[in-house]
Amino acid sequence: MILYTYVGYPLLLLVATKLFPNKVNKQSFQPEITVLISAFNEQGRIQQKIENCLSADYPPEKMKILVVSDGSTDATNQIVEQFGGNVSLLSFDSQRGKAACLNDAMQVITTDYVVLTDSRQDFEKNAIAELINNFHDETVGAVSGELLFYSENENTFSQGVDTYWRYEKFIRSSESKIGSVVGVTGAIYALKREYFQPIPVNTVLDDVLIPMQVVLQGGRVLFEPNAIAYDIPSSDKVREKKRKTRTIAGNYQLIELKPELLNPTKNRLLLQLVSHKLLRLVMPICLLLLLLSNCFLLDYGWFYGLSLLGQIGVYTAVILSSYFERLNQIKLIKIANAFITLNLYAVYGLKEFLFNKNIHIWK
Repeated sequence: MILYTYVGYPLLLLVATKLFPNKVNKQSFQPEITVLISAFNEQGRIQQKIENCLSADYPPEKMKILVVSDGSTDATNQIVEQFGGNVSLLSFDSQRGKAACLNDAMQVITTDYVVLTDSRQDFEKNAIAELINNFHDETVGAVSGELLFYSENENTFSQGVDTYWRYEKFIRSSESKIGSVVGVTGAIYALKREYFQPIPVNTVLDDVLIPMQVVLQGGRVLFEPNAIAYDIPSSDKVREKKRKTRTIAGNYQLIELKPELLNPTKNRLLLQLVSHKLLRLVMPICLLLLLLSNCFLLDYGWFYGLSLLGQIGVYTAVILSSYFERLNQIKLIKIANAFITLNLYAVYGLKEFLFNKNIHIWK
């Protein structure tokens, strides 16, 4: 199970891209669009974000910008209102969570295409155009961009996160080449508005549920590597733990909110959903069973002795690396550190899903 999840599934995708490519009819396409920016207390970033969008290589007369402010208590709203023109604000008095804001924003948007993004990431000038060009193909309902990390004060943990993200992008790119991806990058994606269906207000993973609803309606969800947004990889273990724990809790919640995703007659991406998202939730159990079962198999040959030694060695190296920084210069230990940490987050995510009913509200 472990080998299939982390090695077998990516290899299966690689073979599928060679045997069953599903091309997209991407051409120049410039309809009227709305860039929807979600914000909560972003006074330090929102001006740069709006200016970044306004500088895009897209006809300005065909682009509106709507900032939806989720109960911001700082100067976010005042900064947005200073822009005027094609920049507008939709604000709420209290913080309700991103899902509720998206539902309300979609009710006031009139353009057929929407680019959804957060306040933190900057776009390449051609990013919006690259996203929208895919909609020339009428089978496309949503398009995800690519999130790249640039390093400031990079540490071992942030390097591990970046390695994991590059692995994740390979999977998304391969899924896109054979049909549709499971989920999009919340920092940069575009949606054909007719496919939008209101999502439950307590939704955590709107960037998975919204595109999966596109799939359930028969639309295609793509990954566009030329639509690039930039972010800084997290160097704060506490904040990254909180963010990743919340994301994994959202994967548990996804099935609770949309059980038809497990129905093979309705969800043509069921194998991808299980392989890409759901199996990772049980990996901590698989790793524990691997270790325990190995202990009972020591009398059955040298192989089991070596495999137990290898597992103990990896866990020991990860523990020691938190005390001896020089160990973190070894690439394999950096990767192992990120792998073990992310699997611990899966455990924390289950706890959050079970006991935190307000996890959809980001603090």
